Amino acid sequence: MKKKTLILLGGLLISTVTAYAQTEKVYVTNKRSRFFNTPPSQRIEVEHMNVVKFDLLNQLNGEMRFSYEHVVGDKSSIELTAGPNVSNIWSGRFLSQYGGEVGKMGVSAEVGFRYYPLRELSALNQFYIMPAVGVKHFNSEYHAPVLEGQVTPDPFSGNDTRIYYTFNIGYQHWVSKTMSIDYFIGMGLAQRNQSSAYTTYNWSQNGEMTTEWVQESTSFPTVQINAGLRFGIGWSSL
Repeated sequence: MKKKTLILLGGLLISTVTAYAQTEKVYVTNKRSRFFNTPPSQRIEVEHMNVVKFDLLNQLNGEMRFSYEHVVGDKSSIELTAGPNVSNIWSGRFLSQYGGEVGKMGVSAEVGFRYYPLRELSALNQFYIMPAVGVKHFNSEYHAPVLEGQVTPDPFSGNDTRIYYTFNIGYQHWVSKTMSIDYFIGMGLAQRNQSSAYTTYNWSQNGEMTTEWVQESTSFPTVQINAGLRFGIGWSSL
């Protein structure tokens, strides 16, 4: 499902850049920019310095991500992203007598630097590149099976943390003077640290069976895929 989503998003990005780069109206301009030479017929001069966004795509992964983008130069900006998350949103929602893993609340955060390279446009407009660093911390809770005549151990708290760097390409399109649609895709590397557990059964000398947790901790590098679909609202100053 993730691969299909990323392919679809990448295709949407390429087709949008091709179709709209030459014809869409540019609502947000930087009046001080020496780069801006878009024909007046395609220009509506509204100067924004800030955009607040909400990401719809990452909710499919259990993440509620809010972003704030602030212009720092004619063609550059800084973007901060943060929000809560829930692990195992598709599989870890209910428990049975056999126990299992339940998703709990965690947190994600990211900071990125955006550069808008198109010569005729200022920051916040159309195609951009963005290196970014971030962290995703997912929490979960492991429950042991409930067996008759046996004391069930307390739940075990596990986690999955990824510290990552990605290089992203994206496109921010203004559908009105105040509202934007921003979509991007990227790839990079991450260091993933996991803490999980499973149950083991032991027999005492008097013949009683006990259940115990066996903790597992792993740390390894992995590939990090980054993608988003954000709706934003822009304004000129704080």
